[in-house]
Amino acid sequence: MQPAAAASNVTTMRDQRTFETDRASTGSSLTDQVYRALKEDILAARLGSEPIVEAALAKEYGVSKTPVREALRQLTHEGLVIVLPRKGYLVRPMGVSDIVEVMDLRAILEPPLAAAAARNRSQADVERIERLLARTTPSSPSLDEVSLSLQAHEFIADMAGNRRAATLVRSLLDETARIPWLVPGLSIYLGEGEHDEVFRAIARGDAGGAEKAMAAHLDAAKASTLLGLGAR
Repeated sequence: MQPAAAASNVTTMRDQRTFETDRASTGSSLTDQVYRALKEDILAARLGSEPIVEAALAKEYGVSKTPVREALRQLTHEGLVIVLPRKGYLVRPMGVSDIVEVMDLRAILEPPLAAAAARNRSQADVERIERLLARTTPSSPSLDEVSLSLQAHEFIADMAGNRRAATLVRSLLDETARIPWLVPGLSIYLGEGEHDEVFRAIARGDAGGAEKAMAAHLDAAKASTLLGLGAR
């Protein structure tokens, strides 16, 4: 599946001054900054299907090859890029079968995590849920809203208290974030009312209700995505 044309035309050039300024203001290492920038470019399908060469990417980002190499190693470990022996790296392609696998795995992991979140919720969690429920949902979904939607799923996974499962969910959410960029014109499914139902169940400590609501939400998201892809 090829990246959307509009996304592939987005400029990714960054200069060393930008990274140094960020480093001074955030305290993060140069490798962390390159990792975040590179991951953002991958999720937004800006790198295309050409091999990634360390030296070329380092020149583009205005940094040495070392932070680029370390960032690529981390992204390889996360499964977003693959190694091409003697050629460099490649953003891992994502086809319909990959999307189905991602959605199916999320359906296995996230409903029980929502139930665990309901059992483990703290007062601070409930207060954050109330702020999320108070958000106004735009009439026209955007890619920014997709990002916020996925952050809600990450929040629920973190509330569950299972770090390994939350790490797996974050990896799957990264894959999910790529889908709108890879498929031109794909209708964006957010299911905001469904999110509200999950959050309300968690806030009142209804583990069974949270699990059921999350399962229904993910089923609807998968059906909408596959319909948009023309797959059955």
